[in-house]
Amino acid sequence: MLKKVLITFLLTSVIIYGMSIPIYKIPPYESIIYSKNILRDILFHDIKNSSWQNAKKYMKSASTTEDLPNIQADNQGYSFYIAGHTYGKPAVESKGLYRPFTDKFHLINEYKSIKFGFLLGDLVKKASNEAWELVKKDLDFLDPRIKNIIVPGNHDVGKGAHNALREIFLQQFGKTFFSFKHEKDLFIMLDGNINEWNISGEQLQFLKQSLPNKKDSTSNIFIFSHQLIWQSSSKPEFKKIKPNSLEGRSDNLNFWDEIFPLFSDLTNNIYFFSGDIGAFPNGNELFFAKYLNVTFVATGMGGGMRDNFLIVSVIKDQVEIFFVPIN
Repeated sequence: MLKKVLITFLLTSVIIYGMSIPIYKIPPYESIIYSKNILRDILFHDIKNSSWQNAKKYMKSASTTEDLPNIQADNQGYSFYIAGHTYGKPAVESKGLYRPFTDKFHLINEYKSIKFGFLLGDLVKKASNEAWELVKKDLDFLDPRIKNIIVPGNHDVGKGAHNALREIFLQQFGKTFFSFKHEKDLFIMLDGNINEWNISGEQLQFLKQSLPNKKDSTSNIFIFSHQLIWQSSSKPEFKKIKPNSLEGRSDNLNFWDEIFPLFSDLTNNIYFFSGDIGAFPNGNELFFAKYLNVTFVATGMGGGMRDNFLIVSVIKDQVEIFFVPIN
């Protein structure tokens, strides 16, 4: 009897909770609505008017090294690759990096001007020391001249500043936000997982201190994050792009009020790169937009259609961005 009462109570609770979600918009209402929209986009997406199609107007495709700039020596320029969501398909168990991506490692190795690689988060589906060892094993197939830099995603470090996944990442790779300079260019890595996609606190202070003053000789500034911390439905340029996930995202992001003003007055060429797209074949596998003096680009893979990564070449301070199809 008691067992029947308990089962009835549990079933009733589940039904009431399920009915309350759409009425009162309680968690996980946002996730359910977003998942529904992702499914709708997969089934009914319009490629002709997609972010993928728009981005192709501004970036050239590169399938071989012959499609890329002919950089013969270090004094002529340098290049780097950028890849997002490299564990690949969401519904498939991850055993290292996405195979169609690693199948293109020969192109990265053959293009001798590549100095760096930026992996923009979600390299592992379920973070563990064993999963990271598989990733490292795959990356060992890249030429040792290339410094591979991991910018963590939510699958890599979880949500918030303190959790077990983040501790594993810190042990494996160290800091999650930092900067460095190469020649005249500044590279900045940001971690959108610490505070709900916001860049705040210690990380905001770091960002302010990293930026050049007007007397600085810095030419290009490249900023990397996993999340599309700049995505905004209130700006026409960014309405169409849909991230793979809204996990951990605050309803109030500080990018346009606090972060963008730090860059809008600079005279440098500024590029924001993000990597949380491409997991679904919905026309959001590539993104490009320019807003005032700042260029925003996103790339990703895993959906099995239009998967891609980027190769960026810097020649005499001028930046060229190519996308590499991998399907």
